Amino acid sequence: MVRASAALIYDHAALSAINFIEDQSSYIFSGSNSFSANASTPEQLFAISPRFTNADSAAVNIPIPPFQKTVTPFTGNQCPSGFPVCGTLFNQFGNYVIDPHYKTPYSLAYSLGIQRALPAGFQLEADYVLRLGRRLGALADAGQIFNFVDPASKQSLASAVNALEIDARNNVPVAQVQAQPFFENQLAAAGANCSGFANCTQFVYGGSGNFTSLQQGNLNGVIRSLAQAANLPPNVGFTSQFVSNYYLSNKSYSDYNGLIVILRKRLSQGVQMDLNYTFSHSIDNFSGISNNNGNPFNNAQSVLCDAVNLGTCKGNSEFDVTHQISSDVIYDLPFGRGKAFARNSSRWLDEIIGGWQASGIYTWRTGFAFPVLSNASTTTFGNSAYAIFSGNTSALQVDPHTDPNLSNNGIQLFKNPAAALAAFSAPTGLQTGSRDELRGPHFSNVDLAVVKNFPLFREKYKLQFRAEAYNAFNHPNFALPASTNIDGTNFGQITNTSSTSGDQNARVLQFALRLDFYSSIAVCRNKGEGLAS
Repeated sequence: MVRASAALIYDHAALSAINFIEDQSSYIFSGSNSFSANASTPEQLFAISPRFTNADSAAVNIPIPPFQKTVTPFTGNQCPSGFPVCGTLFNQFGNYVIDPHYKTPYSLAYSLGIQRALPAGFQLEADYVLRLGRRLGALADAGQIFNFVDPASKQSLASAVNALEIDARNNVPVAQVQAQPFFENQLAAAGANCSGFANCTQFVYGGSGNFTSLQQGNLNGVIRSLAQAANLPPNVGFTSQFVSNYYLSNKSYSDYNGLIVILRKRLSQGVQMDLNYTFSHSIDNFSGISNNNGNPFNNAQSVLCDAVNLGTCKGNSEFDVTHQISSDVIYDLPFGRGKAFARNSSRWLDEIIGGWQASGIYTWRTGFAFPVLSNASTTTFGNSAYAIFSGNTSALQVDPHTDPNLSNNGIQLFKNPAAALAAFSAPTGLQTGSRDELRGPHFSNVDLAVVKNFPLFREKYKLQFRAEAYNAFNHPNFALPASTNIDGTNFGQITNTSSTSGDQNARVLQFALRLDFYSSIAVCRNKGEGLAS
């Protein structure tokens, strides 16, 4: 048998979730300002607001309390108290909005498969599945760093910072740093005081914390410190309004390709089983979880790495699994009356050796994809940029083992952690790195059960004993590394076992007794129609 399908699926549930988030993100619900003398909280404000008493009348005539905006927009050289260059709020203040043109996400789903009956009660199924997610929701930063070009010299912001990053990584002394026209012209335009240095470029290079930021590739941090100190004109690098202007939009997409093979055996000769294998690949540019307020998964970032160049963020999905195998089997042991062995056994012997059943479930999959971070922000303050993979893939071999070099003799993911760390380098300029080159440890698990059925009173009653073992062999399954930052310590260290839903970490034994009984029910119908049972 051959079958095929195609579907266009709109995710209206995700759209409802977006509307719910939007209702909670309004400035009406934030800030500490009192709305009126009688309403100091949003709840009190709405409690005294006009209301409809029935469907045919207007709202009750209650005066609307005065409303004070909690945020005052501004542009140009304006500088309200507490905003960008006027105070410390510039370090943390951001905005959160929903794209006014947000559209319902959708996916295109296609499948093509075959099914064929085989001898001995087996059946084989094979399906190719393609699912294309489009207009998916993603949190982006409309206020991300933009590569401002100095009008006089035509040198860009990224080019000027990149030159200083190279000097910092080579530990060039401040006095030997060459002037960059971008900084000379832009800091002069802002009236920056570069006294004590030969030029304004050296002033930037030697600024508080800037040398470390330049070594890390933290372009965002360098420009933010200059803007905070009013050493850059408005709208150079950062917009004047917010450090981060987060907005939820349709900038994400995904592609899933999978081959699913199922070998199934129907119940015969006391055995039934299923064997499932999936070979798949999922790629996207953002692996957010729509029903979890956009929270990241498997060390992913919560904000799109580049809202302008969407292909820059494309990579393996954080939930991508290449190979997955699962199987289950139920076997009625062939002992006791009417079975292959001891078919003519006495009743008392059958009570001992008959009615036994064994079952098991086996699950195995390859590891999840996950990224390596750089402890630097390049395009957006909301993300740590991904590290730049510049080595050989052979350096990324996975072999979880106890490593005496780690704190508390922890578990190390990589076979050669030094080689794995050396395969990555810090970003420069506005680089964002690539996502999810690495794979975590594989997962495997075996669950077993033994069942004994005792027929009672001519089989009208049955007593069942069950003994079940989850993670029967007590096999540990490790989580992703807690440390995946090239500037951090204990790179590749695993500190936890797997916490994926349904995974069993420690062995669990469970015992149960169950009594089943059967009875027939007589139902009296219309006169003369007799009884039905």
